[in-house]
Amino acid sequence: MSGVSDNSVTLLFCYDAMVHFDSDVVRAYLNETRRVLVSGGQAFFHYSNYQDNPEGDVHDNPGWRNFMSIPLFKHYAHKEGLEVLTTRAVRPCDGGYRDAVSLLRKP
Repeated sequence: MSGVSDNSVTLLFCYDAMVHFDSDVVRAYLNETRRVLVSGGQAFFHYSNYQDNPEGDVHDNPGWRNFMSIPLFKHYAHKEGLEVLTTRAVRPCDGGYRDAVSLLRKP
């Protein structure tokens, strides 16, 4: 989000992409989210809740889900100065609960 000005966005939405991101990239997105959101701005993220194969290749995982979990995502959000308003595990089209969504807010 390098082209986006600081404190200039009221809402961010990311769906069906972050499920494939490495956890380091997820944390970088959360850092950038805090930077670009206005105070009180919100972000909605859809991410992987697949906790198996942490050292494996994303291409070997079901639906190419990368290693991530709800608790780890919440931890990263907190570390990056964001408030988690709500979180839900969600079922992808092929079944199972390998995904999650969270609504965040910049205080």
